[in-house]
Amino acid sequence: MSRSRRAARKRSRSQSRKARMKQEGWFRHSFIRSLGGIVALGTLCIITLTGGIIFFQYDLRAARYDMDAVGRIPIETRVPDANGGLIGYLHGENMGKPVPLESISPHFIEALLAREDSRFYHHNGIDKFGVVRAWIRNAKEKRTVQGASTITMQLSRMTYGLTGQTMERKLLEMAIARRIEKRYSKEEILSHYVNRVFLGTGMNGIEQAAQGYFAKSAAELTVPEAAMIAGVIRAPNGFSPFRHYETALREMRSTLRRMENEGVISKKETEQYLKARPLVQPQDRWMKMLRQHSKVSGQKHGISGR
Repeated sequence: MSRSRRAARKRSRSQSRKARMKQEGWFRHSFIRSLGGIVALGTLCIITLTGGIIFFQYDLRAARYDMDAVGRIPIETRVPDANGGLIGYLHGENMGKPVPLESISPHFIEALLAREDSRFYHHNGIDKFGVVRAWIRNAKEKRTVQGASTITMQLSRMTYGLTGQTMERKLLEMAIARRIEKRYSKEEILSHYVNRVFLGTGMNGIEQAAQGYFAKSAAELTVPEAAMIAGVIRAPNGFSPFRHYETALREMRSTLRRMENEGVISKKETEQYLKARPLVQPQDRWMKMLRQHSKVSGQKHGISGR
């Protein structure tokens, strides 16, 4: 056999060997990739199944709660004095009649939604986008700087007295929120919320807050006033315009910027409202109103016991 033919056969064998190795590598790579996909799919199925079982268990627990309670005024609420001490208890029938949404300044509704739940009309009680956004930000900051509670979740917490910062409480809150959304319309949920939410110093609901802080009805609130009250919600005592005006002002401005981001007010309007310093009435005036116009039970200040 000539030298040229031997060289050609050698090249052919080498090419065949490379082709076999390439094919084997492709099959091996495809197998590993397929195996990885199966493992990932299996993991996803396990997570989904586990999540489904957990949510099912909490749905069963949520089913025990009376949904009629959502629309009822609480039986009683604590009424503190100017120093945080207890005056007594304000009973439901004396806490003021619920104010219909049409009798509330639209500025407050806009400020509330921008501040607390901008996707209120687009979720079923749980804002999945908000949960992911809060998780990412909290992980980045390595501390809790943003919550993901919707207005419906807050309403469930207020209605049934859910307390604590545990995952168990949060999951129960979510399950109850889904039930509330199935039972009530968005407008009803919003109405129950604004008439129940605690806004500081014995104020339950927007009408009492408007009267207490600004001596006017909820229908008359200006944009800055509405933004200041909405800013109080997350920490009624810490952000109280009565005792911490500058802090309340900071939260008002934060709410105004969110309103601008949501397209509720223009940039020009925002710049104008950011300069506002709403005139807050003296706290003593509100405490006097509570004593004069509410039947409060307790032992302090000469009030008869129950």
